[in-house]
Amino acid sequence: MSDSSERSENIASSSEDTSDVVDSAQSAQSRSGEMPRRLAATIGFTILGAGACAWTVSIGIGTPDAPGPGFWPFVLGLSIIAAAIVFVVVNRDGKGERFSRDSLTGISLIGAVAVFIVLMTYVHFIVASAFLLTIGQILAGERSWIKITAVTVITSAACWFLFFILLGVPTPRV
Repeated sequence: MSDSSERSENIASSSEDTSDVVDSAQSAQSRSGEMPRRLAATIGFTILGAGACAWTVSIGIGTPDAPGPGFWPFVLGLSIIAAAIVFVVVNRDGKGERFSRDSLTGISLIGAVAVFIVLMTYVHFIVASAFLLTIGQILAGERSWIKITAVTVITSAACWFLFFILLGVPTPRV
């Protein structure tokens, strides 16, 4: 009887050892596929940030003491570049979240910021900020149009007052 119980334990332990090997082989395989995707994402976001920086130079950045209309979009572009670099350096082991619905929300929000920057040049800050705030709230899950409208109007007015009245930032020429 003891021989059969020892064989059972050996079989159980060998199957556990095998599952660990299979799991580590699968995770190594998935990690090797993650590197090109992570590198592609880093390059893509770096290009996006550099494009934003280059574009904002054309509308005038100004200086920190006298910011121009492209100053904060320029800072945003630099932030995107920095985040891409931090992502590739910190996430070397590939232990990150898989692509999910939340990932799509983040990508959609980045697209909304890009549209905001373009709208700010061709329409005006108020229209562009109303667009970005509305889309941002919808992507965050807000469904009450009363709340969306209230937050959009109050926040746009507060930003207008802060940037254009208190700080004296010039608006882009339309």
